[in-house]
Amino acid sequence: GEWILPAGLRNQAGELVDSITHHMPSEFRRISGKREPDRKRETKSAYEGEILDVMREMGAEVILSDHLMFRIDRMLDPGEGLVGRIVNIHPAITNGPTALRGAFPTQDAIDRADEYGYTGATFHMINKTIDDGPLVADTEPTHITSATKPMDLRYMNYSQAKTPALIVGLDRYFHQFLPMTDGITMPRVADINKGFEITPNPVLDR
Repeated sequence: GEWILPAGLRNQAGELVDSITHHMPSEFRRISGKREPDRKRETKSAYEGEILDVMREMGAEVILSDHLMFRIDRMLDPGEGLVGRIVNIHPAITNGPTALRGAFPTQDAIDRADEYGYTGATFHMINKTIDDGPLVADTEPTHITSATKPMDLRYMNYSQAKTPALIVGLDRYFHQFLPMTDGITMPRVADINKGFEITPNPVLDR
C-alpha cells in the first residue's frame, strides 16, 4: 500500500510532503532467504539500487535511515562513494553495557527493565554490521518499567530520546563528521574529534 499522509501536509519550506515523498515497496522482504537466497539477494540489491537512483536524482549527499530494518550492502560498496555518508537513528544505546542492537530494541528494553530501567537513542554512521557504526550522538533518558507497553515506549522514546539525538546528531554530523568523510573509507571517530571541539550538550552528553 501507499504511505498515508494527511491531505495538504506541508514541510517548513511550504512544499507538499506528498509531492516529495517517494513510495518504494521493498518486495525482497517477502522472499524467503532460506528457500530462495539468490533471488532475495538479487532483489535486495536491486532495491538498494533504486534508492541510489532516487538519491542521485535529488542531488542528495547523505542518506538518513530510520527504521529501515535491513542490513545495507550495495550502498556501502566503496565504488558508490557513500561510506560514512549513510547515517541511522536507532531507538536504543548501541555501545556499552546497556547496548541494545538489532531489530527489537523496544521489546528488549522492556524485557530488561527490572535490571536497567532506562533506554534511549543513538545517531551513528552505518557500516555493514547491524547498529555498529561510529557513534555521533546518543542519549538514554527514557524511563521504563516491565509494565510499559511497547507503543507507549515508542512514543516516549521518540520525544525524549530519538528527536533530541537526531537534532544534535545531525548538527554534529554535518559540521564535524561529513567534512572528514571521503565516501570511500569509514572515518575514525578519534580522528574526527581530534580536529574539532565538541560543545558539551546537557541533554546528550552523559
